[in-house]
Amino acid sequence: MKLSIFFGFILLFQPIFFAQEIAVAETHEYGLYSKKSGNMAVTVTHSELFDSVRERTIPIIMYHPKNGETTNSQKLVIISHGYGYNSGKSYLGYSFIADYLASKGYFVVSLQHELPTDDSLAMTGDDLKDLRMPNWERGIKNIQYTIQSLASEFDYIDTSDITLIGHSNGGDMSMLFAAEYPNEIKRVISLDNRRMPIPVTSEPKILSIRSSDQKADEGVIPTDQEQLENDIKIVQLKNTPHNDMCNSGTPEQKAEILYIIGEFMNK
Repeated sequence: MKLSIFFGFILLFQPIFFAQEIAVAETHEYGLYSKKSGNMAVTVTHSELFDSVRERTIPIIMYHPKNGETTNSQKLVIISHGYGYNSGKSYLGYSFIADYLASKGYFVVSLQHELPTDDSLAMTGDDLKDLRMPNWERGIKNIQYTIQSLASEFDYIDTSDITLIGHSNGGDMSMLFAAEYPNEIKRVISLDNRRMPIPVTSEPKILSIRSSDQKADEGVIPTDQEQLENDIKIVQLKNTPHNDMCNSGTPEQKAEILYIIGEFMNK
């Protein structure tokens, strides 16, 4: 049954995975928080998906426990990067989060949303939410296609328990996903999304970590009452600018972000 489903999917999109295992470039240590890190060794693989319907390539990196440490059911985490001016390398910038969660047993995938051939993201205008909506909607399709592909390839991934994590523009598309497809994910975490309003809902569970230097557009952050009624968690960082909420942050900044994410994931 598994093979028949798998080959059915292959007819729809070729190729599925050209995975090449790579060595983890560094061992991450984040001060006191490293004491709470997982104890599973992590395999990191580059891969590439191709959506034949949209004729679109989706580069991905997968982080997951090494063979022999794989559990029968791994919860899935999808990471969406901040806008990187179509460099094609933005998805490389969040390994500190991916490594940590994979060491705890999660199957983590970081997606490259913008390709060098794509139109640039709107940076000015009266309503950036509307101007950027096509980018976010394309991102949603990338996420859905990736989930579908992973489910067909790895039968131990638990697609009933999915967490989306997104930084900046990736946080906006993750919140749009939560608003449009709330039943498809369990949790959504934004690292300083600034344009897309955070859905006022208790399902999926919502966490938004806010930078120390950037303000969200009016209406993006739910009111205190809405946060309380829907158990929406908003965390304000005091010493981490927007552009440091990725691998470029200091060990202390990354440790704080990991602590907040870890506490939220463990709820």
